[in-house]
Amino acid sequence: MKTVRFILLCASALLVIAYLAWSICFFDRQENEETCTAVSICISDSTERQFVSAQEIMQLLNRNGLNPLGRNIQKTSMGEIEETLARHAMISNVECYKTPSHKINIELTQREPKFRVITGTENYYVDTEREIMPTSTEYAAYVPIVSGNRISRKQACSELYDFVSFIENDDFWNAQIEQIYIRDDTKIELVPRIGGHIILLGKLDGYERKLDKLYKLYTEGFSKIGWKAYKVIDLQYKNQIVCKK
Repeated sequence: MKTVRFILLCASALLVIAYLAWSICFFDRQENEETCTAVSICISDSTERQFVSAQEIMQLLNRNGLNPLGRNIQKTSMGEIEETLARHAMISNVECYKTPSHKINIELTQREPKFRVITGTENYYVDTEREIMPTSTEYAAYVPIVSGNRISRKQACSELYDFVSFIENDDFWNAQIEQIYIRDDTKIELVPRIGGHIILLGKLDGYERKLDKLYKLYTEGFSKIGWKAYKVIDLQYKNQIVCKK
């Protein structure tokens, strides 16, 4: 009886081990054979900018053979998808991950333009990271414009970036200055939204002091004589403003 009992116990143990081995192999194979059922693309800042669309992202994945829909989800490389999308000129950040329901979520953030540069040969944005950003045929951002034939990319990403930041961070000048123009002699003219005059700033050195003088003229002088008395307001001279009719 002891021998029979021992044989039965061994047989039962072997059956349990065999079942466990089969279960592991079955569920592992089943997991490996799961396919991607859906791809969700979220462009977090799409209400503010429309440089890229979900349709364009899917087309980019298709061109690169990376569309995971209907494919083995375990063999889909999230890193490869992220690297491919991150090379897009309008995208700043990409995060790609799988969900327990065998879907793949792709979350994108677009680059943010700070101002636009238009020269005789170039047309581009400078983004908030001081990097050159191409324009789009599908969407134009409402940002300050800097124009002129003598604008280098280095200048755009350094001193012009700082000047535009100063204008944007000042409520009065942000509301007043419509366009920045760099002449062929590299002197800067500002085009205001109110009044028919041109502001000749000259070089960028000391622009805070120059604009402070102009602010006093606007608030203390033009409030009495009006905005239409002069065509050019020249801020180049120290401790004075030259107004030309």
